[in-house]
Amino acid sequence: MSGSVLRGTSSATRTMDQREIAALRPAAAPPARPRKAPAPARQVTSGIVCFCGERFAEPQALDFMLHLRAEVGADLARLERRRARQREYERERRKDPEWRERANERRKDPEYRARERANERERRKDPEYRARMNERERERRKDPEWRERRNERRKERRKDPEYRARERERRNERRKDPEYRARERANERERRKEKARGVTVVPIAR
Repeated sequence: MSGSVLRGTSSATRTMDQREIAALRPAAAPPARPRKAPAPARQVTSGIVCFCGERFAEPQALDFMLHLRAEVGADLARLERRRARQREYERERRKDPEWRERANERRKDPEYRARERANERERRKDPEYRARMNERERERRKDPEWRERRNERRKERRKDPEYRARERERRNERRKDPEYRARERANERERRKEKARGVTVVPIAR
């Protein structure tokens, strides 16, 4: 075999085979790698950069606000006017007794209620949405007229046996949700702590 053929060396007492001789030869240089493109230079700035590309220093915050108002002020004003018209349209529509009757009939549909509950659960997963709703509920609870209207509505609703049945069904469905049970336990612990300190806690719907 070629791998075991002996070759003479400078030593009289030792012979080397082809494998050892190949190991003594210098290794071939690796092929040259293609040159990489230079990395983009990253600029670290502490100022304010507008979406149009113009830059402002931190002390120029007022100039930046005026610049931004000049850039998108008309769009923001148009958006606010459109939202105001939508709110006014909703208020006027709710004054119509026929529309309210249709809305109440639609809410009695179990499929519609199921879709609304599913949508509400999806929205409740967003912490920002929950924070906005809780803040809105706190502001409402501060208004004595709103509390009085809410109590009157509750009294009227509880006279309806169908409403009471729907409320029982809703409570049973919510208690099956582990996240709801965890929130209720956390609220109960907070209420007990506040009660021990002598502070009355108003529960907030979550």
